[in-house]
Amino acid sequence: MNKLFYLIISYIIFPIATLAQEFTPIPIEVSLDLYVGTWIYKNSETNEVFTIKLKKYDNYCTFSSNHGTIIIGEYSYTKNSITIHNSLTNLESIVTNDDALNASINGFGNHKNKDYTKLHIWVSDRTHEKLISGTIKFALSRTSQTLIWEIAEDEEGDIDIGPDYIEGISIPSNIVLTKISD
Repeated sequence: MNKLFYLIISYIIFPIATLAQEFTPIPIEVSLDLYVGTWIYKNSETNEVFTIKLKKYDNYCTFSSNHGTIIIGEYSYTKNSITIHNSLTNLESIVTNDDALNASINGFGNHKNKDYTKLHIWVSDRTHEKLISGTIKFALSRTSQTLIWEIAEDEEGDIDIGPDYIEGISIPSNIVLTKISD
């Protein structure tokens, strides 16, 4: 009877323990390389497609300092089959620091602590002609790599770069993008 009891318990406990192990997070080396590639967000309810393409850029310098290696990128946004903005092909032509300063997306990690789990980003909303800020965070699931994209218009921190101020932003603000290519 004891053997039967232990056999039944092992058939119940072992599969549960095995399933629990599948969901244990796998530690990964978090670096800027995780962000490089093409990422897409599709929403069939609002008929939106938002695509970003990101790459690393070394020795990024602003007027006041050298920021080291950062992420730069461009984006495409389509709504109701109408292209609102598309500068994805511009990314390949960014070769100088001046070009990088004008990229639509600039992402900065914490180089001092080598913490790239979340990047602070500046995004140029080319339609509303304003500079907005937010974060992107890399996430790894069992089936895909995703970016959590959170940007917002901030009255105190964002810079309106156009002559005619428009309230809000013209691109998605709180979305999850899925990696489609390196």
